[in-house]
Amino acid sequence: CVSLTVLDMSNNELNGTIPDSMCKLVVMEFLSLYVNHLTGPLPSCIGDMQAIQKIDIGFNSLSGTLPESIGNCTSLDHLAVNHNNFTGSVPDLYGLQLGLLDTFYFHQNDLEGTIPPSIITSSNIKEIKGYSNRFSGSLPPSLGSSLQILDLKFNFLEGAILETLPNSLVEVDLSHNRLGGKLPLFGHVTSLDFLDVSHNRLGGRIDGSLWNNAYNTPYYIHLGGNEFYATSP
Repeated sequence: CVSLTVLDMSNNELNGTIPDSMCKLVVMEFLSLYVNHLTGPLPSCIGDMQAIQKIDIGFNSLSGTLPESIGNCTSLDHLAVNHNNFTGSVPDLYGLQLGLLDTFYFHQNDLEGTIPPSIITSSNIKEIKGYSNRFSGSLPPSLGSSLQILDLKFNFLEGAILETLPNSLVEVDLSHNRLGGKLPLFGHVTSLDFLDVSHNRLGGRIDGSLWNNAYNTPYYIHLGGNEFYATSP
């Protein structure tokens, strides 16, 4: 049925591959296939589904690379490909005109290379979860002004964390990487509840200057496994 707009087959026992014929559903807006037993690649013709707004194919056994044709889905605002076996690099989705994307889950795969800076710095992106992959390289010098959740733990990221964090952040987890330099200032981020930068190569002196206002201190801060030191008052 080419007029189908919503297809939710999540939490079933589906197996086999995602057929190319799925791409003929050109008016589809919502596709959910998460928690099944699907294998094989995500069809490259996915870009034909230009009306699609949400794709959730997490918790399967899909493999291959993420097709750049996803960038043709210009209405897409939610993309979840987490908990699969995807390999290769993440396409530069924003460079491919995917400017409305606000939620991108690509954690628990076997992805590598650098994360395109345009994804992290987009003014529309709110949630990025790319943990437990094999990403390398450094973080961009700034984050998107609407970003609320950034979870990139258990990768191989290097370089410094940016000096200041955007006011929109609620949760930041960059633990178990190879990040160096100093801890960023976060006292001005009144919404920040969770900060974990443990098990990196961060250093410097720890004192009250880490936050500008004690009332803005996150509920959870984990700095263990770094090279911080403290000075006596």
